Amino acid sequence: METLNLQYNVLEQAINMDYSRHRLLDSDFRSVSVHDGKFNSCDLSRSDFSHSDLTNSTFKSSNLDNRIFENANLTGTLFKSANLFQEQHL
Repeated sequence: METLNLQYNVLEQAINMDYSRHRLLDSDFRSVSVHDGKFNSCDLSRSDFSHSDLTNSTFKSSNLDNRIFENANLTGTLFKSANLFQEQHL
């Protein structure tokens, strides 16, 4: 039983990640599952979240310039005071 609890705790930590206050420019988050993740006050410029599951995650006061959310699950995701600027290519 103790082994099962340990495995559950490791899995829970992998899913509930706190990336707050990190510089994560050009990060590759493709096809990851981060439920209830915290990406608060992060620089995530040019990061790729394609095909990721970010259910109930938060992006408060984060820089998301030129990020990619193609086919990402953003159910319940909160973007508060986040910079979602995307450069226009002419």
